[in-house]
Amino acid sequence: MHEPQHGLAAKPRTYRSNTRKEYLKITKQKQLQCVRRDFRHIAEGASRSGLFLLSRPQYRDLLVIQEVYRQQKQMMANRTTQIDHRIVSLTQPVLSQFLGWRLSASAPLS
Repeated sequence: MHEPQHGLAAKPRTYRSNTRKEYLKITKQKQLQCVRRDFRHIAEGASRSGLFLLSRPQYRDLLVIQEVYRQQKQMMANRTTQIDHRIVSLTQPVLSQFLGWRLSASAPLS
């Protein structure tokens, strides 16, 4: 809507970036609530029939998702975007060799 007035009038403030940050904050909280609820359902099912019904990859994925959930919850509680040994991918939960090399190269020498 501002395009026809380009150069003739000042563009009004839109607060788009602030609104986006607030939306993402609320969405992340909702996602964590859903994952916590799913963990309760899994725990109820495990108490009835046990986790041995899960295949090996499914059990591994469950452990990785629990760790990612713990990390996200801790980051939100501390209001930070960094955490040691952060898992960034569910399919590759270990730190890649390239990233490990990069981190060790940037570490201060003592």
